[in-house]
Amino acid sequence: YLVNLGCIKPLCDLLTVMDSKIVLVALNGLENILRLGEQEAKQNGSGLNPYCSLIEEAY
Repeated sequence: YLVNLGCIKPLCDLLTVMDSKIVLVALNGLENILRLGEQEAKQNGSGLNPYCSLIEEAY
């Protein structure tokens, strides 16, 4: 749901902030998105995480 709302780019932008707590929250969010993508890749049999490319493009 959040990915469809465009949360990946803002989370990646937070990785450059100098506050380590904010960076940690952003990393946790991205990790959760990637875990969900891994589950989706296993379910649909593609083996490709659909969110990896979105994160690469955003960062």
